[in-house]
Amino acid sequence: MAQAIPYQLLIHSATHNYTPSHGNWGAETFAGTRALTYVRFEPSSKLITTKDNRQVQLAATMFYDCKNSAPSGVTFTEGDQIIQTGGRVYKVETVDNCNDEIGLHHYELGLSG
Repeated sequence: MAQAIPYQLLIHSATHNYTPSHGNWGAETFAGTRALTYVRFEPSSKLITTKDNRQVQLAATMFYDCKNSAPSGVTFTEGDQIIQTGGRVYKVETVDNCNDEIGLHHYELGLSG
């Protein structure tokens, strides 16, 4: 069993806006929002190809530990919005579920900004 990501590394917080929809004029709205604490942002310059065959330059990777990040039980999907404390707005492009021997250990989110 892999150990949880230590709190000392989970030094950031953010807002997670989820379940996106588009209004009449194309404005994006979200059905829900939640505060995230004990997460980690790392800069990224990785070029990826999304599921819909778009090439996207990632701006950051966010780590969410299933044991130490809060709130617990959060799931992420492509298209969600992450707002890092300080105001930087990102779109979730990829969601990597990282498992250990007993199940889901942490999420790694590829973010474009």
